[in-house]
Amino acid sequence: MDISASMKMDLKWWLKNITNNKADRESRSVNIDTEYELSTDAFQQICSQFGSPTIDLFCNKN
Repeated sequence: MDISASMKMDLKWWLKNITNNKADRESRSVNIDTEYELSTDAFQQICSQFGSPTIDLFCNKN
């Protein structure tokens, strides 16, 4: 293998690694614009009007 081919392989590996690291970092970041939650006050108002919800932790789609 000549130097040019070796440099191309090294560059390919480096670019792949940099791209993968960036994608990995981006996938783990929290985007506040896409995360929603109900405020405690709003939840309490809903519960006082409609009653407390019951949740079946063992339910399934069937």
